[in-house]
Amino acid sequence: MFLRICIVCLLSICFSLSSIEAHPSQQSANTTSNSPQEKSISVIAFDFGGVMTEMKNKDPLYQFLRQTFSLSFAELLEFYQNSKKPENATKTRKQIFEELAQRKQVVLPEDFWGKLELMQLSCTRINPEMVKLVQVLKKNGYKVVCFSNVMRSSADLIRKLGGYTSFDQSILSHEIGYKKPDPKAYDVLLKAIDTLPNKCLFIDDKEENILAAQKKGIHGIHFTSVKQLKKELKNYQINFR
Repeated sequence: MFLRICIVCLLSICFSLSSIEAHPSQQSANTTSNSPQEKSISVIAFDFGGVMTEMKNKDPLYQFLRQTFSLSFAELLEFYQNSKKPENATKTRKQIFEELAQRKQVVLPEDFWGKLELMQLSCTRINPEMVKLVQVLKKNGYKVVCFSNVMRSSADLIRKLGGYTSFDQSILSHEIGYKKPDPKAYDVLLKAIDTLPNKCLFIDDKEENILAAQKKGIHGIHFTSVKQLKKELKNYQINFR
């Protein structure tokens, strides 16, 4: 009797083991099925300059400014560097150039502002392929935001070009008071999009900004080209078709 009980128990154990071995794929599927859900991206944040735009020849603009304000190339470079300082971040384009005119004791001609805007618009080209990508991502259910370091004067120009219209939301440094890669800028981003860090993917052409995002738990892609970006998006299983 005791021997019969032992045989029955042994058969039961063998049957249980064989059942587990017979369905390894099912066990594996259950283990990994939660993984994509845990890592799924719901929000995609794009930098603007260098990602959404293409480089164009700025020599005509530089020449126009040098002639108008009697600037050497070194003085023009210094002007641009100074204009990007934090104390100038919230100034309008008009304020910045009027201050330059005052320093250089230059009386601006009446047609200066019209010429300046035409020059700046001609130097800024928004990449239509990137605009289409953003629109497709929105159509496919992703929340798409712009997260950019930008002066108020430049942001005003981008708005005239319709640069921000494709995004669900724009989080701009001159409005929030912090610039990437300051950790506080990413805190503002996460609060604004109301999403967990691991649900957000950030795309920027500056590697230091990506590294700062990753320290906050945000996924990141260092942008170098549209082709490279699409390849990286596939790795995140992002649907952009």
